[in-house]
Amino acid sequence: MGKRQIQLAFFETACTGNFVCAGQWRSPGEISSTKDRIDYYMKLAQLAERGKILCVFFADSYGGKEVYGGSQAPLLKAGTQVAQLDPVTLISALGMVTNSVCFGITGSTSYLKPYMLARTWSSLDHLTNGRVGWNVVTSYSKEVAFALGLTDVVARRQALRDG
Repeated sequence: MGKRQIQLAFFETACTGNFVCAGQWRSPGEISSTKDRIDYYMKLAQLAERGKILCVFFADSYGGKEVYGGSQAPLLKAGTQVAQLDPVTLISALGMVTNSVCFGITGSTSYLKPYMLARTWSSLDHLTNGRVGWNVVTSYSKEVAFALGLTDVVARRQALRDG
């Protein structure tokens, strides 16, 4: 058996706020306000590569959370998980500025059809030379359903059966 080594990953949410440190944007020199620009992610991926980080993982959601009083107002006020970019659109560019870093993305099967998902992930697989992974999930929140123009959540079993 070879030498065992720990593998590290960066965890990113691709949103201009921060989901861990509410109000982080108020700190001097803080750069989360630049997270709506490709340069931020290119530098992040290059930093990961220089640091021998295995993967940059993008958690994703199709809608904001309404967990505090049934409203997104607290999240908007704190600048938390707001204005999320679609991480799928970032990966091709990040693959171009790195050689060894892998990229992981959360992607829900609840609202997208299998062909569209397969096409997207196959494209990313080819464009990054096999450096992309998919965290397959099903969506459960009403906020996501509402964001996609539906009145209620697609039942998980129904989504898996239809998907």
